[in-house]
Amino acid sequence: MQRGRYRTGLPEAKFGIPATVVRAESVLACAGLRQTELMATTARSLSADDAVAAGLIDEAVDTPEEVMSRCREVLLELLEADPTARAATKAMLREPALARFNAEREESAKRMLRIVQDERVQQLLGMYIASLKKS
Repeated sequence: MQRGRYRTGLPEAKFGIPATVVRAESVLACAGLRQTELMATTARSLSADDAVAAGLIDEAVDTPEEVMSRCREVLLELLEADPTARAATKAMLREPALARFNAEREESAKRMLRIVQDERVQQLLGMYIASLKKS
């Protein structure tokens, strides 16, 4: 991730939207329960260096060119491993989160639809989008 104005986290609460199972489980797997809870309940976002410290990302760099260079290096490293073994390992590690997502998929989608259609949530999202246009 590039240092500077970029941030990552779980900002959904800022807009009146709870974190989804998929997003929360993804952050939980990397950053742990406490960091995930703080990000999800406070809409906290992290700078690149703070995201590294929290375990959310692997590294921070200073320029877009460094981002692309590191991406290439990581992709080449991934290509050295057997793709079948890599896929099987990732599937095994992510199976509990995927099972939870699949079990709650329909109810989660219905809940999210109700939430995002809420007038207050729409206002918060509109204000956020307007603030992005000013930056």
